[in-house]
Amino acid sequence: MYRFSFSFVCCLLLSGFVYSQAQVRDPVASAPATIPPESSATANLVYDLQALQQEVLALRGQLEQQAHEIKRLKQQRLDDYLDLDKRLSDIIRDQSKQPITTDAVRVPPASLTVPSTTTGIPQLTLPTFPSNGDELYNTAINMLLNQQNYAGAQEKFTEYLKAYPEGRYVPNVYYWQGQILFAGAKKQQAADIFSLLITKYPTHPKTSDAKFKLAKIYFNQGKKDEAKAMLTEVAASNTDAALLAKSFLNKNY
Repeated sequence: MYRFSFSFVCCLLLSGFVYSQAQVRDPVASAPATIPPESSATANLVYDLQALQQEVLALRGQLEQQAHEIKRLKQQRLDDYLDLDKRLSDIIRDQSKQPITTDAVRVPPASLTVPSTTTGIPQLTLPTFPSNGDELYNTAINMLLNQQNYAGAQEKFTEYLKAYPEGRYVPNVYYWQGQILFAGAKKQQAADIFSLLITKYPTHPKTSDAKFKLAKIYFNQGKKDEAKAMLTEVAASNTDAALLAKSFLNKNY
């Protein structure tokens, strides 16, 4: 009887211990799982990558808009250049058809001085210009572009070349002389002037314009291979004439 009671008590104690162990949970084990640091870094990297992609798309859109605007401005500049060139050529052509009057070559009264009281012979005073030739060149340009006096401008340009053979405006003078001859249907004389400019001043800004004009003369003379080579050279340059050369090549080759 005593042994049975002791066994019964032991069973009760053992079952109570097991039950208590089953009810108690480890607070660490029951806590929810945390996100590993590697997963958090990956998420941040993906977010940054998506943000960069959005910025790239926005920049690409801006570049496309700017490229379109640059293309539009280049075309507008080309159209303005062609329009100015055409109007200048038309005016020079119309001017060359008008008869020359005596008023055009009359010596201005201001060029004569008061007759000498001692000899009674009038003295002719030659016009004087600054040593650098700026005033003479500006006078010629004004006659050409503003007064449309092309014969007078040509004379002033010739006078400049005689007075200042090494002047800083010599390349410009060659170009404008060639332009006047080109528009006046004197193509061969224009070609000679343009060739002189190209040979003597190969790096001057007006040289590309002269090459374009000379190439057009070659093209009209049937020298299409020479014209194409010169046009290709001008088209590769970073000048206003490059746009004209590209346009001419696209239309004729």
